[in-house]
Amino acid sequence: MAERGNEKITEWLEIDLGRLSGEERVGLILEIIETLNAQELRTILNRTEQNRQGKLKVARSAVIAEMRAKFAEVDLSLEDVLAMAEPKKGRKATSPKVKYREEESLFG
Repeated sequence: MAERGNEKITEWLEIDLGRLSGEERVGLILEIIETLNAQELRTILNRTEQNRQGKLKVARSAVIAEMRAKFAEVDLSLEDVLAMAEPKKGRKATSPKVKYREEESLFG
């Protein structure tokens, strides 16, 4: 990322990202995107996807840790939960029988 000395761009432009709402940050990004060429957009796309994948990995780990803790509180294992989520095995649903059929010969 371009910097002036040790300052980040947001510092020398005096933009406090922490004071902006998510919607405002997205708006700022969209304004900047309008000024970029195709190669710069490709770079942004690649870096954004890398960031997204990293954040998803962290979020998934957090959810798994939270669920393990909740399972432990009620003395459940993952296998118990999965067994409860499986559909019951039994009769297969059948299509209802047709009561009335139109006879083409009656109307033709």
